[in-house]
Amino acid sequence: MKVVVYANCQGIAVKKLLPIISGMGDTLQINNFENYKIISGQEPNDHLFEALADADIFIYQPLGEGHGIYSTFGESDNILNRLKISAVQISMPYIYNNGLWPMYHEGSAKNTAAIDAYLSDGATAQDVIKIYDSGDMFFDMKNRMRQSLEMLRDREAGLDIKIADYIEQNMLDRELLFVQNHPTTDLFRVAIEQMIRHIFGEGFQLPRVDYAALGSNYSDLPGRYPIDRYCIEEGGIRYVDAPEEGAQLYYHGLIYMRHEELNKHNSPPVS
Repeated sequence: MKVVVYANCQGIAVKKLLPIISGMGDTLQINNFENYKIISGQEPNDHLFEALADADIFIYQPLGEGHGIYSTFGESDNILNRLKISAVQISMPYIYNNGLWPMYHEGSAKNTAAIDAYLSDGATAQDVIKIYDSGDMFFDMKNRMRQSLEMLRDREAGLDIKIADYIEQNMLDRELLFVQNHPTTDLFRVAIEQMIRHIFGEGFQLPRVDYAALGSNYSDLPGRYPIDRYCIEEGGIRYVDAPEEGAQLYYHGLIYMRHEELNKHNSPPVS
């Protein structure tokens, strides 16, 4: 059975975990294509188109018509038109939540409104660090969690795989995301079990899998934001008992980074 996965980095986990969770590793021949690498030209598209033409199962994250031939929408030539009529299509959402940490780094410091208010009033990075260390900042984490879940539910509408309810019910008691868009094995398990039912039917018996042995990051996706006091006190996270070692220094670093970003942005142009 030939499977093509067409997604962002989350497709890596689908390729690695689908054979294990289904127990059908000898049956499934899986090709994974990272959509952003194809779209940007980092990887050629000929292997993708060849695999699509022969695929029995197509697992994908939707891409809008603006991506042209690489999209999964519209009446014009696109990815879905390259599939044979009998191919089973399984659509999955882009999994994302940015509310589980006070701030994080993704090219630049993100979710910095709480510290920007001080920095814009002339506070130094050291001033802001003292306020951060006091526990008196507010990062609007619960609201950001809620907004991210609402966006995910909108994204899931009409798709085959649904994950938002599980995140909402479990995100404070289980580590489901290492960074805003890199889920843990536990969260991928929930999505992949749904995929298996689409492929093999509702009555398919899942094998016993030793998830403890697999580990929380079997997919080996990079990065993990540390859990600090704000994650616990403001965000309500319960899967750690106390702030993690090194967390304070990580967020101090983001404060310094944001201070530098604002100074660079506000600096007068060199004549």
